[in-house]
Amino acid sequence: MTQDIQTFLNVHFVSIKLAKALQEKGRNAMLHFFYNSRVNYTDSEVVGCLVNHSYSKGVFVMQIPISTDIVNLDEILDVKSKQVVLNALSTALGITEQDIE
Repeated sequence: MTQDIQTFLNVHFVSIKLAKALQEKGRNAMLHFFYNSRVNYTDSEVVGCLVNHSYSKGVFVMQIPISTDIVNLDEILDVKSKQVVLNALSTALGITEQDIE
């Protein structure tokens, strides 16, 4: 039996405001890494990667590595993905719930 080396929570979303905020800060990269951000399914700090697929359309995917040995994947999937994105990005970039589709 093969064991997973790493598992990721992938959250796809659209936010024109986030795309504009990143461009205004001169962060015109495809990959944006974040460290020590809190998300609502765990009390610990996590790392992740925000992948920009289109600045003009505001299309993003947030990839958050998780350990299925520590966190129950079924519990994570019950969490609203929009809240995960908000918790990771709201402080740094001022993104609100209305800014995410």
